[in-house]
Amino acid sequence: QPLGPVHARRTFAVDDSEPTGAEPSLDVTDIISAAAVYAAGQIGVRRIVAFSQSGFTARLVARYRPPSPIMAFTPASRVARQIQLIWGVRPFVAEFQVGSLEDIVNVVERELLAAKLVVPGDRIIILMGHPVRERPLANLLRVHRIRSL
Repeated sequence: QPLGPVHARRTFAVDDSEPTGAEPSLDVTDIISAAAVYAAGQIGVRRIVAFSQSGFTARLVARYRPPSPIMAFTPASRVARQIQLIWGVRPFVAEFQVGSLEDIVNVVERELLAAKLVVPGDRIIILMGHPVRERPLANLLRVHRIRSL
């Protein structure tokens, strides 16, 4: 009898050699991406949203083949075109300025509701860099329940 799909899981070791208070590294973004995929499978989220300047976070999440579709929000149409080639990722061009975490959540919620990809009450995972104005690599994972408009 054929086996079902196999999903790879990575294990991570703590690297104590990095000084305390260092800038977020690729390792942090990779761990956040893996955690998002794990959480999506455990709590049954409707979508994983990567808010990304370059599409890098969406690429990392897609590498883990999550059970939930990936929505990638980016301000650049060039990046959105590149993201279309990534497994399981649907790009959205965010043609607006965001300055805070709540701005990002509101934009994501509004766009996903308008596209009929979520309904009020659905849970989504949002990956983003904080503080937003500095445009860091993703270092924050938020589980969010879609509110009604």
